[in-house]
Amino acid sequence: MFAIQAKFTALSQEIREAETLLGRLDEDASELISGLALAEASEAVDAAEATAEVTAAPHMPDEVECPVCRTQPTSGIFGCRSHGHMVCGVCKDSLEHCPQCEDDFKARPPTRKGLMERHFGIKQ
Repeated sequence: MFAIQAKFTALSQEIREAETLLGRLDEDASELISGLALAEASEAVDAAEATAEVTAAPHMPDEVECPVCRTQPTSGIFGCRSHGHMVCGVCKDSLEHCPQCEDDFKARPPTRKGLMERHFGIKQ
């Protein structure tokens, strides 16, 4: 009888340990599922933001033209720091001042207009 009771006690202990392990595994699985859901949500937000960046500018024209060379930019779009007046990458390299407001490109180099480049499909 003593042997049966000892075996029962040992099995009961193994069951408690197994339940503890199952509880930990359940917690780990919940954390992994939560992490996966957060990662998927983050990717969805990133994709939505990328789409919004390109489509959130309905005021942009269908085409853009550099005011200096009068062609559609293919090597980047840049804007002066004072007012954002645009020039293409080729013309920017040969100008010392903004052609519209005379902003000094040597003292304050023009900034790249990534949103406009994406909108018009210009390689960055």
